[in-house]
Amino acid sequence: MRGRPVRVAALLPLLLLGAATIVTAQTPAQSTPVKTAKPSKAARPRPPFRPGSIEVDGGALWVGGIDFGSTTAEIVANRSPSAPYPLFKTASQLKAAPGYEARVGVRVTRMIGVEGAFQYSRPVLETRVTEDVEQAPSVTASNDISRYVFEVSGVLHLTGVKLGKGGSPFVLGGAGYLRELDDAQALVETGQIYHAGGGFKYLFSQHEQGLIKGLGIRADARLYFRDGGFELGADTGGMRRFFAGGASLLVAF
Repeated sequence: MRGRPVRVAALLPLLLLGAATIVTAQTPAQSTPVKTAKPSKAARPRPPFRPGSIEVDGGALWVGGIDFGSTTAEIVANRSPSAPYPLFKTASQLKAAPGYEARVGVRVTRMIGVEGAFQYSRPVLETRVTEDVEQAPSVTASNDISRYVFEVSGVLHLTGVKLGKGGSPFVLGGAGYLRELDDAQALVETGQIYHAGGGFKYLFSQHEQGLIKGLGIRADARLYFRDGGFELGADTGGMRRFFAGGASLLVAF
């Protein structure tokens, strides 16, 4: 009879441990609250042609020619009364030529912008000699000219006039620096250049997010006034006038 209480006392800790285990297993685990992420704010729309936006374009250009007129080379005849004696005539012109143009612009407002441009072309300076006093055949002399133009323009965008879904016209005017070199790069002439004109910009695609906000084309025509550069003919002073026009691929940022 004395051995039974001893066994019960020995089994009592094991029974208590098992009961605690059962109670713990039946107690539901306290769930840890999950923090939900706050929705991020949507990026602000930034359409093309907004104030502060940048436009870059590059393409082909056609530069019109300049007619320097004709001149008669003559001497004073050794006779009385003295009179001019013609030797031959010359007619000179700077011929029209294709070129290349690149431009970067910034919108100050939606209507007003500022642009800087670079042009390169290779016109031919041509002189034709005729009516030689010794009956020599007519001859034409030519020289390739490298022309570089750096110009700055102010642009007024006519945003109230729409050309389709993504286009609008503009007018512009400005001034720049002219540098011309002959084919051998032995002669250099510089001068100032002024222009006024207009055209249009048209975007084929537009995006309000991302780096590139629009892709399209730009086309314009300009009237130039040139003061300086290579001059031939009797009248070598004053401004020379010529036209230019071009089309380019436009990227808006």
